[in-house]
Amino acid sequence: ALLGVLPELRPALLRPFQPQVAQEYPEWAVRSMALLEGGIRSHLEILDTLCFPSALKLPEDAAAAAADAPNAPAARDTKAPSSRDSPFSALDGLWALLRQAPALLLSRPKLLAAVLRVLCTLWECQGSAHGALELLRRQEGFWPAVKACLPSSDALPAASPGLDAAECEAAAWRLQVHACALHILLLELLSVQVSDHTAAADQQQQQQQQSQGYSELLSCMGVLGLSRVLSS
Repeated sequence: ALLGVLPELRPALLRPFQPQVAQEYPEWAVRSMALLEGGIRSHLEILDTLCFPSALKLPEDAAAAAADAPNAPAARDTKAPSSRDSPFSALDGLWALLRQAPALLLSRPKLLAAVLRVLCTLWECQGSAHGALELLRRQEGFWPAVKACLPSSDALPAASPGLDAAECEAAAWRLQVHACALHILLLELLSVQVSDHTAAADQQQQQQQQSQGYSELLSCMGVLGLSRVLSS
């Protein structure tokens, strides 16, 4: 209702989700992501406003668009849509930042932790946030990007009296990134196991997708040596 009165509010709310803006003003971005977290949990209007429409596409939608493009009239004379023509949403910003996880883990761990907290909230609220979750989960390279947020055995910070306050804070944010990534993978594994026992009209197709996703997740868990525990 508020956006109907103030239509310019949506672009203002989405601005801190733009990757360049988020990295330049991380505190602004962190607070905006906290607003989205609250929307996912309690105010679905905020979720819908910030996340849709989105420039992200499901794989089958992108494939259909590519297949139709050569058959469109005067397709060769039509310029590709510019970035300003594509709708930008919080999902687009979150996905762009997640793909930069290795660099952000070093330079902006607090910002990356905020991104992962939003993703955790999506996975915790799968029932009400299914559309946004599915759009992110099915982006090519999503699970490798989450895997990049997991700790390796030599990446966990060791207690050191020589660390100053800033280094200690950065280490704490990195630990939160690792914890959130692990939480997402555990929730996904649980949802895959539950889905394996549900019947649906397209059961065969779903089982193939779930099997592939389950294999990817177990591969991610192998980084921490947990695959045997989770598959037992």
